[in-house]
Amino acid sequence: MAANLPYEISKFQEHSRLLKQIKRDTNRYFQEIQDSGQFSQDVLSAYLPENEYQSLARVCEKPPTIIVIGQTCFAKVCVINELLGEPVLPVVGELDSRTSWRMIRIKYGNISNVSLVLPDSFELAANLDAYEGSWECVPRADLELTDRQRDDPAMATAVAEVSLSHPLLKAGAELVCSPSNHEGDVQNIFRACCEDVLPIVLYAIEFDILTEKVGTCRKIVLKYLYLS
Repeated sequence: MAANLPYEISKFQEHSRLLKQIKRDTNRYFQEIQDSGQFSQDVLSAYLPENEYQSLARVCEKPPTIIVIGQTCFAKVCVINELLGEPVLPVVGELDSRTSWRMIRIKYGNISNVSLVLPDSFELAANLDAYEGSWECVPRADLELTDRQRDDPAMATAVAEVSLSHPLLKAGAELVCSPSNHEGDVQNIFRACCEDVLPIVLYAIEFDILTEKVGTCRKIVLKYLYLS
């Protein structure tokens, strides 16, 4: 399935571009009709209801993004590495299963790069291990959120942004790994993962038994998608 994703994303992007063009043309034509003064605003809104217009905008104007949430950091890393077909993220063992990881966003870039980016897209001038030389797997230290960093508002909220030259990412998709062992509210964390994107949500499972947390996450996901 993962091998077909670049093709499917490319097809989706082609349809999105077509929808975007139709949306622009429709916008222009309705504006011309409105400027003509021949019809009332009530008549115009009946042909293109605002809720349908907004739904169309969300689909064709936001990047399709695979958001991986899950039971453990180990499970999420395995899913993302499987989607990419290579060990881009370091595998987490039992000894460091309680280590806190910041949110990770993986997007397309001509060269492999790691940076810490604030929610307003401002890049932090951080001294990362990835800057020390070439890498195939993102250095673990650049993803971890230490107790000392929690006291710094900028470092605590920064997202680890990874750029890769990969067919899935080049097709237009992005990957987001939700924070692990984070102290924040689950609903706000999930909302931050989905901000300004078209979400494709995957829940990674490591254990045979599903806990109450899974049900909570499911409710949050469904509520978000419904309200969106």
